[in-house]
Amino acid sequence: MAAESVRLKKRTVIAALHNLNLAAAFCDNVIFMKEGKIISEGRVDDVLNEQNIKDVFHVDSRVYFDQYSNSKQVVFRRI
Repeated sequence: MAAESVRLKKRTVIAALHNLNLAAAFCDNVIFMKEGKIISEGRVDDVLNEQNIKDVFHVDSRVYFDQYSNSKQVVFRRI
């Protein structure tokens, strides 16, 4: 309900999230940062990918679309 209200009122919400699955579910755009520098920014579908996750978090991952949550999901393992 909150996300719908934000869209209807044409508001912007800025949040710092480290949970990529929550970011994918609730954000339209994301920014990946490492050591204070922007690594990648843009729409979730463009930015949330295995290479960016590896570059920022140093983990192997799989990114896939989950029909139940209707959003991208990330699973990972340490390298």
